[in-house]
Amino acid sequence: DINFYATDGITQAFHWDATDESLGIGDTNPVNGYLTVRGATTTGTKNGHIMLTGDSATNGQGPQIVFSESGSGSNWVGGTIGFTRTGGSGVGDLLFSTRQAAGDANTTAVEALRITSAGNVTFAGGSNNTAILSMDTASGSDNKSLSLAGGGADSDGRGARFRLYGNNHATLAGDADLSTGNASGAQMDLRSTGNITLHAGGSDAMTILGASGNVGIGVSSPVAKNHLR
Repeated sequence: DINFYATDGITQAFHWDATDESLGIGDTNPVNGYLTVRGATTTGTKNGHIMLTGDSATNGQGPQIVFSESGSGSNWVGGTIGFTRTGGSGVGDLLFSTRQAAGDANTTAVEALRITSAGNVTFAGGSNNTAILSMDTASGSDNKSLSLAGGGADSDGRGARFRLYGNNHATLAGDADLSTGNASGAQMDLRSTGNITLHAGGSDAMTILGASGNVGIGVSSPVAKNHLR
């Protein structure tokens, strides 16, 4: 083993465990990983246990961490977490990228998700330009639900919400539940610059024509303000 100490000659700052081939910084027993960094909390401060810095102040550039699992002796990129500068004073976005094709040793990871400096989340989509947000279930075992909540919890007591249920959910199989919050005056608005069509049972149940405002029930092309069939 190799040890380095602070200037007081007592506090161990750096430890190399030859048996486990592990390195500890601020940790004298780095048994849970090849590199362990231990220190006082840095959450919410300008400091960090690990800091990666680029060598310029150029928009569109920044450091990244690369993940690889390509076999012994090769280091093909599999995924990355990176930061790209978008403005002055270090303002920028956090990027999550994945390898989307076999390619070769020079193939790079492609951005899949971005958290902007404003806190917004964007999806890049795959090869067909479609992004899917879903539960990790298998066909025949889609027994979970996914919720999008406007408040701090999935409850109309906190705000509007949208719940999507898998086809094998125990009580609400295949349901979609859109609800406003229970705040006084809360309303549900459905807006379109064109027509609005509600489908039920595989057919058009109600159509609202954007140009005329005609409403058809059982009619896809209503010719009057209220057209029933």
